[in-house]
Amino acid sequence: MAEEDQIEGIRRAQIEDWIGAHTQEVEPPFNWTRLTGGTSNLTYAIRDPHGRRAVVRRPPTGKLLPKAHDMEREHKILYGLAPTPVPIAQPYALCTDPAVTGAPFYVMEYCEGISLAVSGGETLDLPMEIRPNVGESMVKALVELHKLDPADVGLDRLGRPDGYIARQLNRWFESWQRSHEAAHIDLPSVAEAFAVLSERIPEQGPARVCHGDFGPHNVLLSDAGEVVAITDWEIGTLGDPLADIVYFVRGWAGEEMDSTEAFLDARRDAGYASRRELIATYEKASGRPINDLWYYMAFNCFKSCCIVQGVYGRFMGGVRGTQGVDLDAMRERIYGLAQATTRAVENL
Repeated sequence: MAEEDQIEGIRRAQIEDWIGAHTQEVEPPFNWTRLTGGTSNLTYAIRDPHGRRAVVRRPPTGKLLPKAHDMEREHKILYGLAPTPVPIAQPYALCTDPAVTGAPFYVMEYCEGISLAVSGGETLDLPMEIRPNVGESMVKALVELHKLDPADVGLDRLGRPDGYIARQLNRWFESWQRSHEAAHIDLPSVAEAFAVLSERIPEQGPARVCHGDFGPHNVLLSDAGEVVAITDWEIGTLGDPLADIVYFVRGWAGEEMDSTEAFLDARRDAGYASRRELIATYEKASGRPINDLWYYMAFNCFKSCCIVQGVYGRFMGGVRGTQGVDLDAMRERIYGLAQATTRAVENL
């Protein structure tokens, strides 16, 4: 078992007592295992003496940006989606008392599945026969999310229903500005893209719950290539569903559209659906035509650029430890995303 001082952000005795008193699914003592694949919140798998498992999720240690890493918000989304067809890990319990382990946290179901959390240029060795299912299953999971009326699942106050793109642009550009000193990266092209995108915002349809970071890096798959669970709801909110689907498409490798650092090397000649096929699947299943494709591509490149720069700034500012983190690669990713943003803006 891991010792208390080896578990980042976890006061073992206190948190195990709390989980034992507030959940029926597992009972202490626990074996703790850090789940990797992201650079944001701290996520641990716990196993009890009976072999039953759950997941504990809490914010990173150190100083955080305002409104970042909101565990209560994540839990609220999972709780609202729990009775719906959207594939998620079922929420078990939420603790809002930071005295327990230094920050709010929640406990949720442990889902068995294949993780697609890979970096660009890599292809998971998935069986050829299931590869066509992966993209289609992901699109259909996103359609199920976008079908929901937020009011029907108690999420109509998750955010303002209108003005999603404008708020996102302002939020992430503010994050960029807050982080550029620590990151030592402040590119004029990002400010220029912000100005152009702010002037050309498409008209938004009915607001839906949007994941905000939906892609192969945030799903678990069954052996048949079906989505078992959508993970990491940190920036979920009410918004424009077309921004969600195009964010996913942008991270899906292919030859038809310019992109940078795809999350999965899912080329058509490797047995996966193409980007255009994914778009067609979404349009047919949702009944929403994806107009203004290049705008949404540019918007999502811009958002990703600001997000990565913010994470990089926390590393460079000493807020988070850098062990095992390739800072040079992260820095190059920021520049790559900035260039991709500029190219997409030029196609508007």
